[in-house]
Amino acid sequence: MKPKHIFILILLFLSGCITDEKVTTYFHPDGTLTRIVTFKTNRKKLDPEQLAIPVDSSWTLTVRKDTADTAQFLVRAEKTFGRVQWLNNDYKIKPNALSGVKREISFERKFMWFYTFYYYQETVSKVFDQHPLSEFLTDIAEYFFLGFFCRI
Repeated sequence: MKPKHIFILILLFLSGCITDEKVTTYFHPDGTLTRIVTFKTNRKKLDPEQLAIPVDSSWTLTVRKDTADTAQFLVRAEKTFGRVQWLNNDYKIKPNALSGVKREISFERKFMWFYTFYYYQETVSKVFDQHPLSEFLTDIAEYFFLGFFCRI
């Protein structure tokens, strides 16, 4: 099978997994930052432990019906943090769906001569471990997707 066909199959497979999630972080001149997370779901009532963000009473959570798709709900979670370390601690301490994922956020401001440089970095550890296809597919299915047998 040509690599182009494999790429198209992978895209088709992943398109079913993708949700419309968007994470935005705004830095304010006073040093505070605002984290806004928006996503779509088919449930109006949300369980905070099933979300990928550590939502509690300090987060502003709004749920509204999607105008384009009546079966979907648009969710927006927002919280303002005093410092970057508070955001790091929020993700480390509170349980959520991705509690096992390590996340580290850093922000630096450096003044060099007449310019100020801002450095923002957010590092997320590997979410999924790799497993060989042979755990999930038969030899014939592997041949169909890859064009050759993995095991001889």
